[in-house]
Amino acid sequence: MNSPKVSIVIPVHNVEQYLNQCIDSVVNQTLRDIEIICVNNDSNDNSLNILKEYQEKDGRVKVTSFEECVGPLTARKIGVDQASGEYIMFVDSDDYLELNACELVLKKIEEMQVDILQFSTFVHNCANIDENKVKNLNDKRLVPYDTLLKDEEVFKAAVIDNKYSFTLWNKIYKAQLCKQAFADIQAKYLPVGEDLFIYFAIAYYAKSYYGWKSPTIYNYCFGRGVTGSDEFTLNKFERHCYQAEAVAEMDNFCKSKDYKIPGCAEFLKKYKENWCTACVIAWKEHLPKEFAAEGLEMLYKHWDPKDIVLNFIERYGNKKEEIAKKIGRMPSVQIKDKTIKTVALYYSRYSVGGTEKVMSLLMPIFVEMGYNVVLITEEQPSDNDFPLPNKVKRVILAKENSSGFADRLNSLQKITEENNIDIVLYNAWGSNRLIWDLLYLKGKGVSVISQAHSVFSYRLLSFDPRFFRLTSVYALLDGVVVLSQVDKLFWEVFNKNTYYIPNPVSKELFDVENVRWSNKAIIWIGRTTYEKNPQAPFEIMRLVAAQIPDAKMYLLGDFDDPKWKETAQKYSLENNIVFTGFVSDVNKYIAQSSVHLMTSSFEGFPMSLLEAKAHGMPTVMFDMPHLELGSTEKGTIGVDMMDCAMAADEIVKLLQNEEYWNKISANAQNCASEFKNYDYKEAWNDVFAGKEPQKAGDSLTEDLVNTIVNHYELGYIYTNKSKKSSGKSLSQNISAAIKCAKEKGVVYTVKLFFKKIV
Repeated sequence: MNSPKVSIVIPVHNVEQYLNQCIDSVVNQTLRDIEIICVNNDSNDNSLNILKEYQEKDGRVKVTSFEECVGPLTARKIGVDQASGEYIMFVDSDDYLELNACELVLKKIEEMQVDILQFSTFVHNCANIDENKVKNLNDKRLVPYDTLLKDEEVFKAAVIDNKYSFTLWNKIYKAQLCKQAFADIQAKYLPVGEDLFIYFAIAYYAKSYYGWKSPTIYNYCFGRGVTGSDEFTLNKFERHCYQAEAVAEMDNFCKSKDYKIPGCAEFLKKYKENWCTACVIAWKEHLPKEFAAEGLEMLYKHWDPKDIVLNFIERYGNKKEEIAKKIGRMPSVQIKDKTIKTVALYYSRYSVGGTEKVMSLLMPIFVEMGYNVVLITEEQPSDNDFPLPNKVKRVILAKENSSGFADRLNSLQKITEENNIDIVLYNAWGSNRLIWDLLYLKGKGVSVISQAHSVFSYRLLSFDPRFFRLTSVYALLDGVVVLSQVDKLFWEVFNKNTYYIPNPVSKELFDVENVRWSNKAIIWIGRTTYEKNPQAPFEIMRLVAAQIPDAKMYLLGDFDDPKWKETAQKYSLENNIVFTGFVSDVNKYIAQSSVHLMTSSFEGFPMSLLEAKAHGMPTVMFDMPHLELGSTEKGTIGVDMMDCAMAADEIVKLLQNEEYWNKISANAQNCASEFKNYDYKEAWNDVFAGKEPQKAGDSLTEDLVNTIVNHYELGYIYTNKSKKSSGKSLSQNISAAIKCAKEKGVVYTVKLFFKKIV
């Protein structure tokens, strides 16, 4: 029996409602010298039975069936292997041919003597699709390239220059060419992107192409199957993500040719970027929220997390909260399901500061616990850094720069892979970069714990939107470590793995002598930043000196600006205030003092407060109810916020009443001893084991917290829309107040405020 002129390959998968139209259009071709190869790909509807009926009626119909889903690429490869015709055409089972299609295209390809002939397609709108999309396909994308191409131009015009489409079904091919190309293609499941990959291989081997603007030959039913709907199911989305495998297969093909294919690096990069972008957009815009977390896992499975994050940043960089809310909860590998061997601590620097000091004390504990420990900073080592503990490796993370986030993620990838990092303790707990670093690390299988070094509510002071935006980001973390039970109560509403662990303290801290009441001196420790209220010590000391003229105050901090000495002179305190600058050993000055003063508006876990207690020194401070150390029973006397007169009265009472001082001093010592005996290893073992902590609140607490956060968000939105008579929004006025406070102190700002409203 003579071989047929044309073999038509039709992959079939669950298309019973369209299949008759398709097969009828083929078996009724005016050219009878054809064979019809149908490859049933695990259909679970009536498709196979329909094919068998045609096979019984027409000996030209051949049916091969698989009971597992092999995908359209494998189905076409099997069809090509079975084809015995001189030419091959591909038809999708939800489309159909004009009845004279084979006759016309056979005549034209034999006339032109080319390897590939493209013909005209008509696009039918089968799902109420935007007519502009349909018109674009009819008038541009599927129009044959009315040119005769030879050799490398066949490949270049389609794959690199987009002169004509890479679709398989609007062309007829020499069978020998298809068989040569498919011999280089591995049979694998590739539900999308296979058209480009297959044509990529065919065009590589082709020696000639002609685009014929023919009468309609092929009828493309746009909207049938998976192409028409904007709304994605989880299954449809995963199929979409398989475009990554198509890029990988093309890369493997190029590799097999030693990357000698002209322009291969450029087009691989182009398709990888375009398809990854398409998947990220599909996740964000078309995948329902209930599938978002699983959809993100699918993105991670198929695409490099770095490319995913860069796409998120480029397209949704100002919608961090929206992205986090859509994800909801990360379903990635939980800490309890993995073995932690290497712990990394991240912060921008390691120089003098409270967070840095905490890290310097934590790292030796982790080393003693048997972990490999890595310190990640953005700043290079400097003379102001804390000593790096033994067996701790320090690495430098590239900063985000003008070229974008790519350098940072490349650096983060190198650091995590070279050091086999299992978990990152993220100390920049309020960073705008947290969500992007988190999404990348989670995509690489690295767990992330945030260490919150300040009270949850301090952003309320500056009307900062991160107060509500961070809550959705924190829900994605593997855990949160906080410094007070109040913070635990808040954060556990959003992340059930919220642990209260106080900051560690050095053993040397407790090997000190108690201070003496007779010193008659006050010590203040901190930076001159706005939240520390550095103007307040001068106000308070002026009132203390009025009653105890020989009292002294040691100011330990960056009071280098001449304005501070001018302030001391203004209040006639030249003989009362001693400016020490930053000092590495505060014990020297604590030993010379008898009362510790704190004037901060907010603190997370002030180490200076614990240092004072270790020396048996009473503390007077502006009241911060959330602080674990902030009660009289623990050696701390709280006064109303910004009430300098009340603070001065308490200091005078302590300096003049030894019995009262001794009582508060004993309370301070008892509080310090609790921390001396605290088992930090046990507490952190629970974190690294992923042990769910006991809840501090209940459902009513959750309702309360969510109400506060939601109303704060609404208030932020409303006040930024409304304008006062002055022309400034409330948020602008608050911003001006913050600036004033930073420059001139909170006390000055508060006084100015009341002066304006009186």
